Amino acid sequence: MEAIQDATKSVVAEGRRPVILVLRVGVEGTTPLVGSEVRERLRQSGAQLYVVSTASAQRQPPTSARQGISAEQAQLHDDEVALSRRNLAAVLEDGARESGGRHDEIVSTTSVSPAVARIADDLLNQYAVTCALPPGVKVNDKLSIASTRRGVKIQAPARLQ
Repeated sequence: MEAIQDATKSVVAEGRRPVILVLRVGVEGTTPLVGSEVRERLRQSGAQLYVVSTASAQRQPPTSARQGISAEQAQLHDDEVALSRRNLAAVLEDGARESGGRHDEIVSTTSVSPAVARIADDLLNQYAVTCALPPGVKVNDKLSIASTRRGVKIQAPARLQ
């Protein structure tokens, strides 16, 4: 989460659509960051978030019932881990979808190269769509675009900046 938040500060480039690529192969530590705040920073940056996670990154860590800590301490730790995991999932899943990117889960680290190649293919084959409102039309934060062309996939941010 910290890496994504830091990236949102430096990716802004006038006239360009920045991309943040997250390669996730392990289980992260806990974080005090709130998922909705990181998603808002991502939205403000205008960047697309692409995530590649291995299935093992989703696995629960071993129980915190270790020697030398009380049941209360173990429960507090488990609660902190669960909250941090929910915040991270909100950023990786919802943040990717809302920004016009995507989150791909792969089965092993040997699948990283094909997943990144698919993302590169997506990025290389993107078109920019620009819309202008006619005079007198009220500005709204939602826009719907569709294509009748076969094989065309519309992938766009959930909300306009």
